Amino acid sequence: MYFCNNEIFYSKYVAPAGICNILSTIAFFSEPKRQAKKDRPEDRRQEFRPEKSIFAGGSFPGTARFRHDRATEHKGKRSEASVRRPTGNGGSAVRPHACIMIAQKEFTLAPRPQGFHLITEEVLRHLPPLPRTGLLHLFIRHTSAALSLNENADPDVRTDLESVFDRLVPEREPYYIHTLEGDDDMPAHAKSTLAGASLTIPVTRGRLGLGTWQGIYLCEFRRHGGPRRIVATVMGE
Repeated sequence: MYFCNNEIFYSKYVAPAGICNILSTIAFFSEPKRQAKKDRPEDRRQEFRPEKSIFAGGSFPGTARFRHDRATEHKGKRSEASVRRPTGNGGSAVRPHACIMIAQKEFTLAPRPQGFHLITEEVLRHLPPLPRTGLLHLFIRHTSAALSLNENADPDVRTDLESVFDRLVPEREPYYIHTLEGDDDMPAHAKSTLAGASLTIPVTRGRLGLGTWQGIYLCEFRRHGGPRRIVATVMGE
């Protein structure tokens, strides 16, 4: 309770006005801060919600659809580019609806003595039907024999090759350690490494694309090697 008119006037009019001014001042200085916060770039970015995406042609999220469309497009290009057909000028053209065939067969060659043997016809008898265009892969499942391509006409070539390999890798060398399986065993392993265990031959117009004088050799490096197993894989269209 106030006992003078001045105090009554102050408490009734002046004090409430001062409080209002203080509140107004606080509100005035706070408003720009709120406005500045609202105008921050990240807030404007969050408020931007276009109905259509210029990349995907649809509503957000357009990125996922854009990625899907691009992946589908590239996948289609890869599938078309991977399958081609021959043209008249020796090149190739895209054939979008062709399919790739893969067939595999394992067979056994008849036992043969040590030496180089022409086996083209025997291999052909065991093969599945060949595609019009493709590849034939042959793999021998042994470490003392090999496969090779060479002369198919003069048998003297095979005799000379045997002499060459025997001179390159002779038997009973004093530095051999692996000798428990016979004198011809370690040299057979070395010769197999030199000649190789596999061949890849093109298939053209449904036939093996061998040269005129080329034939498939079984390189038998053991005196009693026994039957040899071959895995043939045919790929093509």
